[in-house]
Amino acid sequence: MQEGYLQAYVDYFYITTETTPSTIVPSKKLQEEYKLNRIKKGKFIQTENSLLDLSDRLRMAEQCHRVGVGSEKHKEIEKSLSFYTGVAEEFNTLCDYETASYFFNRCLDVSVENKYDTGEALALQGLGKCEENVLNIFEAQTNLERARDKAVIAEDPRITKDISRDLVRVYQIIALDFQEKNDYDLSLKYFEKCLESSQ
Repeated sequence: MQEGYLQAYVDYFYITTETTPSTIVPSKKLQEEYKLNRIKKGKFIQTENSLLDLSDRLRMAEQCHRVGVGSEKHKEIEKSLSFYTGVAEEFNTLCDYETASYFFNRCLDVSVENKYDTGEALALQGLGKCEENVLNIFEAQTNLERARDKAVIAEDPRITKDISRDLVRVYQIIALDFQEKNDYDLSLKYFEKCLESSQ
């Protein structure tokens, strides 16, 4: 970390001090679940090996990002995104969606900076899933719709299909919620969105 990798140092500091700035706020319903201990957020286990591994991954992510900046070296950018996504997914498995969202935002920043639409699509998809997991369903919808649009621009049918699958699930949750509230017009609107996204 003392080799000039400032972003890696900052990210490492946030994780080891458990002060990662979150880009999402868990819904009130989820916060209640936390208080009642129905849902537990895991903690990153700080052992010598896990800290060394984390340090290496963050340093490699920043190094690959530096090589790719301002150039057409998408392979290096993809490597950088792969390292950041790996860290984000690790926190996803711990149900620490706030920290996961921080690293998906890092992916988004790197992708936007390098005009890499596929990376933007995947980062937005990750953010959408984090929002869904903290029960912010409309924020999830917004991120996933943006992700789908970026995947279409990137002309990547595989990613577009995967994001569309996530959108169908989110639309269905919203439709059922409106149905429970006897708001059948909005419920029907979201069921129609399910059909559109599944095509």
